[in-house]
Amino acid sequence: MLKGKIIAKGKIKLLSPSMIGSGESEASDMDVLRDENDIPYIPATSFAGVLRHITLTNLPQYRDRLEEFWGPTGESENPRQSSIFISDMLPEGNPKLDIRDGVRINRKTQTAEEGAKFDYEIIDRGAIFNFSLEINLNGENDDFKKSMLSTIIKLLQEQRIRIGGRTNNGFGKIKLEDIKIHEFDFTNRSHVLNWFKFLKEKKLENPT
Repeated sequence: MLKGKIIAKGKIKLLSPSMIGSGESEASDMDVLRDENDIPYIPATSFAGVLRHITLTNLPQYRDRLEEFWGPTGESENPRQSSIFISDMLPEGNPKLDIRDGVRINRKTQTAEEGAKFDYEIIDRGAIFNFSLEINLNGENDDFKKSMLSTIIKLLQEQRIRIGGRTNNGFGKIKLEDIKIHEFDFTNRSHVLNWFKFLKEKKLENPT
């Protein structure tokens, strides 16, 4: 039973160019991912995958609880809902895009492959994306969930998360800024009223 929610909202700033490829090749050999309105964005699935990987890698002693926190990947014999929900991140304004040149390197010879030049589209540094994360509280391991939220925020604020391709070349460095936390206890009447007020304000900010 859902007993409460924690909402974390903030801004993700690109500190270096980001290469989030869509598989399309209209503007370059590898275009930036865009939504149905042709707006570049950071997909929640990719972002959550990065966060899941780094928490499982750095906190192996909590693997079972982390698997429950993030929920199963792919097909599972025991499907269950994740405790965390991350929204796709849309930019503020119009982020600057650019085309970069690249060369494929032969892994064995460590030299450029013949005829292997290509270009790729990037979102330039300085772009700001809206970040929104929700955690469901149901009375089970809620303290651990809150601890994980603090860990995720710290990782993002300390610039320890990178997204997209070519991260080994310095791409995809990000930082979380202007973070605000809203916690709602659904067993508390005033919190429930604040939750409905929050939902109304959210709908006004994001009309459908």
